[in-house]
Amino acid sequence: MKNIIIAFGILVTVACSHAFASDEYRLDKKLSSISFSTIKNQYVIEPASIQPAAGVLSEDGRLSLSLDITTIKTGVSIRDTRLSELYFESALFPKVNIVANLDRALFTTGAQHAIIPVDVELYGVKKTLRFPVTIIPTEHYLIASTSSPVMISAKDFGIPSENLATLAKLAGGITISDKTPLNFNLVFIKK
Repeated sequence: MKNIIIAFGILVTVACSHAFASDEYRLDKKLSSISFSTIKNQYVIEPASIQPAAGVLSEDGRLSLSLDITTIKTGVSIRDTRLSELYFESALFPKVNIVANLDRALFTTGAQHAIIPVDVELYGVKKTLRFPVTIIPTEHYLIASTSSPVMISAKDFGIPSENLATLAKLAGGITISDKTPLNFNLVFIKK
């Protein structure tokens, strides 16, 4: 009987440690997307996206996400290059780093809405933004999507207005907004 109790104790310990270790989530880069739009001549909206490079959501609720500026895609290769190299100066600032601390209840209970404070480091400047999100946890995945666009301003991150002026001049002297709406759909796989 004593051996059965010991064996049961070991089994429970192994099962619990496996469940505890599996509470980490890794970003599925293929299923995740981050999109924004450039707005030119006040009314023309051009969609764009940036590919997440890496992301992890730890068991304690710490979210860490990295974006590679050189992966900007607009559907026009010269525009991609100009945004990356001239506007964001990807040679100097190649990454966007994102960190947040989530209440564990957000990914252990059913679907819900929340406003999440997120530290975003872009162009060497860190700023806390508040993202309205819908979070849907499942047995093997956690999906987090913006429930409405978040307006991002270049001025908030110290991107020089000269960068935008250069971009506008190369595009034919058009006006380009220094603000952009941003949306995301992030899919994390439970490990």
